[in-house]
Amino acid sequence: MTADHGQLTVPPDCRFDLDVDPRLRAGVDLVAGEPRVRYLYTANVSDVVAVWRGVLGDAAVVMTRDEAVATGWYGDVPPAHLERIGDVVVICRDRYAIMASQTERHESALIGMHGSLTAVEMEVPLITLRW
Repeated sequence: MTADHGQLTVPPDCRFDLDVDPRLRAGVDLVAGEPRVRYLYTANVSDVVAVWRGVLGDAAVVMTRDEAVATGWYGDVPPAHLERIGDVVVICRDRYAIMASQTERHESALIGMHGSLTAVEMEVPLITLRW
């Protein structure tokens, strides 16, 4: 038996590129995660949250680490593990993604992506065969 989550197609007009848009790199020390869910590490949390919310608008939920943990999405997070979650968490909606065309060339070439909160990404189908 095997199972895997689904993927969705992210069209070119739904891609934000943080290697092209300097507003998305401003004040960000490190970017982690996948194109559909990004973790941003920064000393300027409130500034980065404000800029990313302004640039992405309704394409993503942009929140601080504390806000993200408070949603319960991660379950109970031991204090020793908090720093693994980005200072800023960006969760893409619909078919949007945040690419890094220069620093993540292979990932940026993908058409199908996963990792966010749409049903197609979260549901894992189960198919069983009996002999």
